[in-house]
Amino acid sequence: MNPSLSVRSLQSFLSRADWKLLLFLVMFLNVKLAVKFAALVLIFLLQRDWRSGLSSLRSGPGIFYMSMAGIALLDMFIFRNYLDTRFTVATGVGMVFWFTSLAAFFQLTIFTRKLSPAAISHTFLVFFILNSLVSFGQLFLIMIETGTLNPYQYQGDFQKYFINTGDHIKGVTFDTSTTNAAINAFGIVYFFFKRNYNLVFLCMCTLLLTASNLVNILLFPVLVALFIFHAGRNQKSILVASLLLMVVFLGKVSPQNTKYLQENVERFLGVTKKPAPGPGILSLRDTPDSLLGRQQRMQKIALLRLDSMHVTQLPAAKTTPLILSMETSKPLLPMDDIHSPPFQQKDDTTSERERIWMFMNQHHISPEADVTVPGKLLAFRQTAVFLREMPKHLLTGTGTGNFSSKLAFRATGFSISGGYPASLSFVHPYFLENHLSLYLNYFGSRERHHSVVHNPFSVYDQVVAEYGLAGLCALLFLYLGFYARRFAALSYGKYIVFLLAAFFLFDYWFEQLSIVVLFELMILLNLKETQADAGSH
Repeated sequence: MNPSLSVRSLQSFLSRADWKLLLFLVMFLNVKLAVKFAALVLIFLLQRDWRSGLSSLRSGPGIFYMSMAGIALLDMFIFRNYLDTRFTVATGVGMVFWFTSLAAFFQLTIFTRKLSPAAISHTFLVFFILNSLVSFGQLFLIMIETGTLNPYQYQGDFQKYFINTGDHIKGVTFDTSTTNAAINAFGIVYFFFKRNYNLVFLCMCTLLLTASNLVNILLFPVLVALFIFHAGRNQKSILVASLLLMVVFLGKVSPQNTKYLQENVERFLGVTKKPAPGPGILSLRDTPDSLLGRQQRMQKIALLRLDSMHVTQLPAAKTTPLILSMETSKPLLPMDDIHSPPFQQKDDTTSERERIWMFMNQHHISPEADVTVPGKLLAFRQTAVFLREMPKHLLTGTGTGNFSSKLAFRATGFSISGGYPASLSFVHPYFLENHLSLYLNYFGSRERHHSVVHNPFSVYDQVVAEYGLAGLCALLFLYLGFYARRFAALSYGKYIVFLLAAFFLFDYWFEQLSIVVLFELMILLNLKETQADAGSH
């Protein structure tokens, strides 16, 4: 192949993408807030035709973002939170998040008005290829570090990777692996409708690398629906092949994820047996004395004493004899088996767990006795009970950062969901008594409880608890309602709307400033395409 011809082909391929839009997507979806803000400043400087974006301010999503900021401000004055500087600052930070989302939507509206559907589609193509290249590059670095072709079954380094390998596949955003998985789920649906099956497989492979059981579960019914309603014979084979990729990955590449998924589904459905009652969610051996009562401390001393007596009575460990090779006459030292118990993941008291226990002790949070019930269900139950007992917060909520949000976790100064100035950090009593205590109980427990099933993160929970019925109505009628009213005009957008609505159950996506932006651009593009098709007829 002629190298110069290949270079010209690559240049031609890349030139069809809009580089302003691509740069904005790569920068704004980056995990760092500073990079997101820089992306907005840069794009407002580069794209000064602001008049074409004014329509976004009158649309459902635009009014929704402004309404949420307005509710936060109103709530601060209703409950006089402005008397405390920390609450005032937190309200301001929450409003900045909403206006940042509005500014991004404003720019996306300009892009979709100015660019042709072909240019936006090709920009998507380059973005998803770039994201996959970065994801596979991250896997390659892990393979080099572990010295194995399949780190998903590598149990060395105390299982640093193994079942957790997917957590390190973050893609071009360098955000969480769940974010990467959600982005690729959108890509699978989008490229399926575009009949670009190479990209369907590429996005599926990248999604599988993240080992996100949650996204796999939510994507499965979408693929089934596509198979039934939108697939011809050839397209059905593509969907079947995609599902087979998922089965092969779970069965051969990362079989431990299948077991983990089964356990979490059973736990979520409440079909697992409860363990025998114990001293709490933390075993006596692991629990600091400061978190134990007098009787429990005595039990811990007795257990440790019995353990030490048992060890002294064990027979001496057999040593592996030195093996001599008859050919070389040199001693061959036996190699350690990385799959042996000394190399397995330790469930010791880590510094992070000690930090959580210390925080719990400082704030008088008592360990709960049962962590078998899914924490996310308990979180929704907490919110319902709280609003029933505190009806004054039913209309406008508790205020931003006061009950259930990324900001509420940040404001603790505990470095959960990002940093926060120590001088302005605070823990609202409502948050402390409900979602924060719940989170710390699960994530201060054994590592098997550190799951999305147990965290209280949810857009719906956030909106209901911190913005009340006013916020919930704004979300349902202004934001989701905007897309629902245009549902008939959407093609791939229908399935992307379903995915986003489902993803809202599992994280604070508006504050994440990531997949929502990609979702909005895809929907705006889909609406423009269908309008163009209607005009051509």
